Amino acid sequence: MSPSGSHNETRLVSLLGLALLFAIAVLASHKATAPQQAPPSSKPEHGSSPSGLTASPETATTTPEPGPPHSAATTQQAIASTGCHELISLPPGWLALERCFEEAAEAQAIVRRLRAANVHATTSTDPGGRTVIRYQPLSEAEARSAGKQALTARRPQGSDLYQLEVKRDPLVNSFTWQVSMPCPEDWLEAGSFKLTAYVLAQEDDFATEPRIEDPCGLSGNYSKPFLFGDGVRMQGSGLTNQGEVVHFKGNNCFEILDCPRTASTACAKSGRTVAVDPRVISLGSKLLIEDIGHRVAEDTGGAIRGQHIDVYYGTELRLRQAWSHTREDRKVCVAPTPTAG
Repeated sequence: MSPSGSHNETRLVSLLGLALLFAIAVLASHKATAPQQAPPSSKPEHGSSPSGLTASPETATTTPEPGPPHSAATTQQAIASTGCHELISLPPGWLALERCFEEAAEAQAIVRRLRAANVHATTSTDPGGRTVIRYQPLSEAEARSAGKQALTARRPQGSDLYQLEVKRDPLVNSFTWQVSMPCPEDWLEAGSFKLTAYVLAQEDDFATEPRIEDPCGLSGNYSKPFLFGDGVRMQGSGLTNQGEVVHFKGNNCFEILDCPRTASTACAKSGRTVAVDPRVISLGSKLLIEDIGHRVAEDTGGAIRGQHIDVYYGTELRLRQAWSHTREDRKVCVAPTPTAG
């Protein structure tokens, strides 16, 4: 081979090498700039159904962005815009008056009126501090049935003295009932009175010690708690264990009498005698007392002042039972005073 042929072959091989290197460089550059594809996953892509079908925008699940937290002011505004009767719990069968009271005293006055008409009612407070009235409504049949039972309970005092009134209260859309005692014709309505009870104190209801020897007006040895405190001095008279009637004269002095004498000198009798304030009701007056019946004003007492009547029970009640016989706001009628003929 001639030197010129050999030179041409060498030049051709060099050109082919350069071309190969250029192609490799171009391929490497293209691979570096191409976007990377995510590896396949078994979980459906967002916006696709599990079968590979694309979900519509309406069915695609999106996660809402969290909003700003509720402030205390926002919560109070929400409470204020809600009826307070919707924010309290109610016992079965109870309702809430659809009215919010900013002043509790107004709601409490309505509750007292409802209770006086024998509707169970109470107040409650909603989360906003407003007062709500809760009550148990009565049907007409329920109100009438309860009222008749109350009339029956008054039979010992004379059921003919009382009358039943059933009516509907529009404020709470409930029926109410009340048993009232109208004054007999020509009798004076004296108003509402507090009623208490007094008894013939019995010595065996009291501690035997300490003892007192020959107290003022008496001879012998007596239980000091029986004579003083809530005993004879408070009740007016007492019965000793020996059957004697001890009467309190005043100034810590006592006397033995044949019966428990009253301020009018009559013997006190259960079912007849009551003590009054003579400035309000005259001694000797015939009375008709709600929940008690007919009585006579025969006695007085140091603690009986104003619209207060003390009902005598003798030995029908023990002293400890007398305290439970206090009643408030009972109507009293006074018979007309006979005119001298």
